[in-house]
Amino acid sequence: MISVIMPVYNVENSLRRAVESVLNQSYKKLELILVDDGSTDTSGEICEELAKEDDRIIVIHKSNGGLSSARNAGLEQASMDFVSFIDSDDYFEINLFEKFFEMKQMDTDIFVFNVRRISDKKIRKLDSVEEVVLDKEQAISYLFNYKGIDFYAWNKIYRKSLFSNIRYPEGHLYEDIVPSFRLVLAAQKIQFTTYTGYNYMQNASSIVNADFNPMQYDNVDQRIILLELVKKQLPKLESLAYEKLIDGFLSTGYKLSISSGSKHTKEYYNILKNDIKKYNSKQLLQNVSSAKKIALKLLQKNLFLYGKMYKIYLGK
Repeated sequence: MISVIMPVYNVENSLRRAVESVLNQSYKKLELILVDDGSTDTSGEICEELAKEDDRIIVIHKSNGGLSSARNAGLEQASMDFVSFIDSDDYFEINLFEKFFEMKQMDTDIFVFNVRRISDKKIRKLDSVEEVVLDKEQAISYLFNYKGIDFYAWNKIYRKSLFSNIRYPEGHLYEDIVPSFRLVLAAQKIQFTTYTGYNYMQNASSIVNADFNPMQYDNVDQRIILLELVKKQLPKLESLAYEKLIDGFLSTGYKLSISSGSKHTKEYYNILKNDIKKYNSKQLLQNVSSAKKIALKLLQKNLFLYGKMYKIYLGK
């Protein structure tokens, strides 16, 4: 009944844990699609070994195309009524899918479960809500307002038919944002739960924590696309989309501030300042916290002083 899609790229140290969290589910009627996205370590070989041990595993080997490309390849292979995603350095709770079938209402199209964020320093359960929602505007507002919901691909179980005209944008980072918006709009019933089913491993060497490279600017670009979609389709939520864009400006500014050795830093700092200026709205800024307004001004004045203050504020 459930196809689980797991992109795999150079994760030989965490792959088995992620796979076991799927195969050891108390609910057994599933298939696990491992998409080896051109790994250069032993991840591909581990996938084949695991497939020999459990016939519910399907292995796809492909040239490296990135996370979206791997997810899309998995969607083409998926054969069950429902689909979920897992990143190969994270893991599910063992009773996740059993809980899904126990809790889901008839005709639920998207089932959203909570997230536990795990780092070397602490373990933190994020915030969520327990509610069944039919109204698209309300559902999207929850993606903006609850960190345990958000626009992630991997804390949701989807009716597979929702993907008939939706795929993840290939060649981009922060690829979850726009498809998550479109999937919720395509759904008729979205079920949110406070049950924590996903363990997100905050890896210091992961893409989202890496020093700046040009693709990292997708953190801004994807939020701009989201803002424009919201303005056209759900204009009452424009202020929420705008604040999400502000967060993208601030986090991208920090990445630039710690990448002084990069040849791209000056170029993308100027691009960032131009985008901040382009999307400067006094009306929408009224709903943004004073701390973020001050941070935004400092970012535009002095990149590296901003980076120091950002680091102190977040305790990094």
